[in-house]
Amino acid sequence: MGEREEPQTPPDREEVARIPLIAEEARIGKRRVVTGTVRVERASREVEHELEVELLSERARVERVPIGRFVDAVPEARREGDTWIVPVVEEVLVKRLRLVEELRVTLERESRPTRAHVRLHHDEVRVARLEAQDAARPQAGGDPAARADRPENRGLQEKVDG
Repeated sequence: MGEREEPQTPPDREEVARIPLIAEEARIGKRRVVTGTVRVERASREVEHELEVELLSERARVERVPIGRFVDAVPEARREGDTWIVPVVEEVLVKRLRLVEELRVTLERESRPTRAHVRLHHDEVRVARLEAQDAARPQAGGDPAARADRPENRGLQEKVDG
């Protein structure tokens, strides 16, 4: 740096010493540094399991109950517990209603254990962190299905910022 010329001080003033100051400025920046990569490998497996389950089945039992009496109006169908009772009438010649029979329809339920075979899918994921020098080097051997250039694995390798 060059020296600056000091201005002359007037003779009637006391002489003052001047010291030039230097100031430093700091600039802080950041940059991205790749310290390694992360490799994620996913394998999907199918496993067959045998499960114990309860099966519920229903069947209708129909019972005909003869009645044979005369009524003034058609009785309504009704429910008694698990049984539906449906009246069956006929019109006789003298214009009277005779209750011929009742149909009793009951639902019977049965539960029994059984075995069912099901296939369940299971994904396994393996994550490996590779250092920067290892990430640049291709892996010798290894699983060819885990290559990053295969369509199903594309995007599984990402850079990690350190």
